[in-house]
Amino acid sequence: MRTPILIAASAALSLCLALSASTAIAADAAPAVKIAYQDLDLNSAAGARTMLDRIGRAAADVCRADPRNLGVSLGAMEQMADCYRMVVKTAVQTLDAPRVTAALGGTDGLVREARR
Repeated sequence: MRTPILIAASAALSLCLALSASTAIAADAAPAVKIAYQDLDLNSAAGARTMLDRIGRAAADVCRADPRNLGVSLGAMEQMADCYRMVVKTAVQTLDAPRVTAALGGTDGLVREARR
């Protein structure tokens, strides 16, 4: 059974990722987005790309919800970009779906897929 992943940005770390809503989150007030993927075949290239798109949209939502990322200053924009990259990378690693990892450009997913 595939459980939706939950992405959350904590005040201390800019993010925390959990596999289910029941998993503890580092900060009680952390913004969170649940990503459903039961409708996707993560073993297909199209499913992996769609999942990566969903993760990207959720990461943008989570990072925009962090008050430190508000504003138009260079620092705020850099913080937002750093948050986005970290959330996407952590979500993909936690999901542990080789094709999604490969779609992100990570070779680790290709190595794991070849071993199966």
